[in-house]
Amino acid sequence: MAMDTDATYDSDSEMMPVDEYAVTEQELQAAIGVPGFYPISHITPDMQLLQVPQDWMDTLDLASKAPLQLDDGFEPISPVYVMAGAQGQGKSTFTRQLINRLLGRFGRVFYMETDIGQSELSPPGALSLAMLSQPLLGPPFTHMSQAEPLHAVYMGVVSPKNDPDRYVKAIGRLTSVYRDHMAGERAQQVVTKDRKSAESLDHLVVPLVVNTQGWLKGLGLDLHYSLCETVQPTNYIQLHDAAATQQENQLIGDSGNGVVPFIDFSSISGRDPRLTWISAMSYDRATLALRATPTAATTSAAATGSVDDSEPQPILDASRKGPKLMARDMRDLSLISHFYASNNNVQQLDSPQWDMHQPLASQTPLVIPWKDLVVWLGEEDIPASQFLRTLNGTLVGLVCVSKAPNSTNAHTWTD
Repeated sequence: MAMDTDATYDSDSEMMPVDEYAVTEQELQAAIGVPGFYPISHITPDMQLLQVPQDWMDTLDLASKAPLQLDDGFEPISPVYVMAGAQGQGKSTFTRQLINRLLGRFGRVFYMETDIGQSELSPPGALSLAMLSQPLLGPPFTHMSQAEPLHAVYMGVVSPKNDPDRYVKAIGRLTSVYRDHMAGERAQQVVTKDRKSAESLDHLVVPLVVNTQGWLKGLGLDLHYSLCETVQPTNYIQLHDAAATQQENQLIGDSGNGVVPFIDFSSISGRDPRLTWISAMSYDRATLALRATPTAATTSAAATGSVDDSEPQPILDASRKGPKLMARDMRDLSLISHFYASNNNVQQLDSPQWDMHQPLASQTPLVIPWKDLVVWLGEEDIPASQFLRTLNGTLVGLVCVSKAPNSTNAHTWTD
């Protein structure tokens, strides 16, 4: 953040910049040209800074520099990263940083979303696979339309607990799409015989980053095991709370400080992933508020009624933070971002825009003939006679069906 030594502030506000700041920021944004990146040249109210622990930085550095693994045919293996951690530990924040770091090395990154309650690139209730070529900046609702999904499976719920089999099958489907895409690229690549260094192999692979749900007990842990069994990670990154781990060890009489991985990979056939543990960072630990405070000279001048031109100085204040957005708040904002996006087409994905002037209820609806429509209510056990009542005023997902329902039973799918 650039602080202008000639900045002036409104006397009624501790941090109100002059209009020239807006011009400076727009010029910087245009010059840098990174979608979603907005330079800040002055302190704004309740500005929050992210604290990144050292083990996060070490893990990110390793991901951006580690040599690629080779298969039996001495061909490079695309890294597959699986993130694991409970809710509220900073999993999504680290995942975005990991994606951005990998983009700096490989240029492209596949992102698989399996947390249907807090999706990064799609509305809640869907598993998706997307290829990213631009960094992810800001919370999910700011880049909902940044990348067109290569494939998506609509669940229609924010938790897989009532239909775990469909959830597992969806992950398998997305994994197959990723592998088929990579196999197609590999078939088209012209591989030279004089490759000596790992750096020369980077253009032959596209890493996959898998974001997982924070439900890691009971059925949730079983689903996490199935995910790892399907995607076969090369790198497994687990967030842990050191203080909580120490308390658990004390309860069971264990004097060690070791962290037990959620998954025993010895029971999964395939490659043994590299296991990495990083510190969990809750909202309270990860953020600090940056605000401007008057200097001593300014405070003295205010007390005496004199005029002082000293500039307020920025300080970090751990006690003054903005409101924390809960999971349901993030889902609401993601839905709002999705429905109000004014450029949901592939040509404009790199510059998201929203049009809030026209209410959703006044927009022209999409009309579909009944003869071209098949209604599926997901996990709900609702008789067909009540379908219209159920659909009235309901958020729905439109899915293109590749195969028609079985003609003998309208409720049985062939695909």
